[in-house]
Amino acid sequence: MAEKKIANRTYRYDRMPADQGLRMLLRLLKVLGPARGIIEAIAESDEAERDAKAMSAIGDFIGEMDSDAVYSIVMDMVKQVRVDGELAVPGVMDLQELLQVAMFALQTEFGSFFADGAGSALLKGRAA
Repeated sequence: MAEKKIANRTYRYDRMPADQGLRMLLRLLKVLGPARGIIEAIAESDEAERDAKAMSAIGDFIGEMDSDAVYSIVMDMVKQVRVDGELAVPGVMDLQELLQVAMFALQTEFGSFFADGAGSALLKGRAA
């Protein structure tokens, strides 16, 4: 379990079982294929650097993204997070908190996969 303080509340994330994690990873790779910078941001261990890279990469990605697919992934990841012992409810967060919680969940779930180079190799192969 990973914990992070966001907006003065402690969020907790337990990694998904392998079958659910694989399904989410495949969705993520499909949506983010042209946005390697976002994947690299997720793998960044330094929080400030991760946030800076993510914001820059998101700007580059916006023109090409499938907004419905991205929205679906963000909502599904946030709904896996717990706050105050209950599942997080995206509709009661402000936008900044929602995006921070989503990045926390994505980094916790997939950060090591991309940090090990496996994700980058898949994306490079797909882009070729």
